Amino acid sequence: MSGTRVIVCIDWHSEKRIRYPNAKSLRIFLKTDKATIKITDMNKQKATIKVLLLLSLLSGASTSVRGQLNPLDAQYFHNKYLANPAMAGWQGGWSLGGAVRKQWSMIPGSPVSSALTMDGLLSRRVGLGIGLYAEQSGLFRRGRKMASYAYHLPLDAHGSKLHFGMSIGVMDERLLNEGLKGNAGDNSLRRFTERDTYVDSDFGIAFVNEKLQLQAAVPNMKNFFSRDLSTMVDHSLFFASASYRWRGNSVAIAPLLAIRGVRGYKDLIDVGLELRMIEDQLAFSMIHHNSGSTTFGLGVDHRRRLAITGMYTTAASALRQYANGNFELAFNYRFFPN
Repeated sequence: MSGTRVIVCIDWHSEKRIRYPNAKSLRIFLKTDKATIKITDMNKQKATIKVLLLLSLLSGASTSVRGQLNPLDAQYFHNKYLANPAMAGWQGGWSLGGAVRKQWSMIPGSPVSSALTMDGLLSRRVGLGIGLYAEQSGLFRRGRKMASYAYHLPLDAHGSKLHFGMSIGVMDERLLNEGLKGNAGDNSLRRFTERDTYVDSDFGIAFVNEKLQLQAAVPNMKNFFSRDLSTMVDHSLFFASASYRWRGNSVAIAPLLAIRGVRGYKDLIDVGLELRMIEDQLAFSMIHHNSGSTTFGLGVDHRRRLAITGMYTTAASALRQYANGNFELAFNYRFFPN
């Protein structure tokens, strides 16, 4: 796709045609979030894959919001507040965290995701958090601003706690007209850009003790309960995870199993392992996803104050010949510790 000019015109209620140089014609019919694809020259398999990649970049621009099906990998070990509002302030003190990820760097307009969070304890049992999230894929841009409240209920004298949390905030989606190759005055594009920002929320619960962590969260609750979206697919329904930490004299090992529910598709399963050494100052992690991709991470934690982690995710097995993987960089700075 490098050096190729692709002109895309989207009309939510009519049939349009996209010209692609490696296929004779491609017809796309978009109604709500369903897409039907027909390539007249089926022998050009590489063109098919590239067109599917193009569609995935544009898939966020539907008339309804899809849940995050490809979350930041920092949520598994590095910053658990990213996935679950119940984890706001769960470690005590306050922390400032951030992450940025670039997908498929060889493809122009490929997705870029970022997050900036701050969470901590307001009192012994009450945690607060704020999160700013941004995602851009081609011409499509999504922004989310959330505030979280968490309650941490002690269960015994050994540190076992039950955590409850809820986030509420606003989300908005826009098309970037400055990059548009086509008619910027098209009514469909104008209606999409002029849509109102709307309120959204997340809910989460967790059980944590010295070794065991169990989590469950429902993101984008507007999508979860909306009857208008009950027949649509590709919405994130829930996130659940379990991890157990073994600690020896100089190392700590934490295996993890996570399940992400998706409406209209099989559950996404992640199996991971984190290894910490040198008093938790050096961390290695690996997560295998049932999509066929694997995430490798390397992090350092300086005096348990500043943690920096780099992660690389290989491309899914179906795309390995045509796209490279994703690189993600995350940081976490802890201040005002208990």
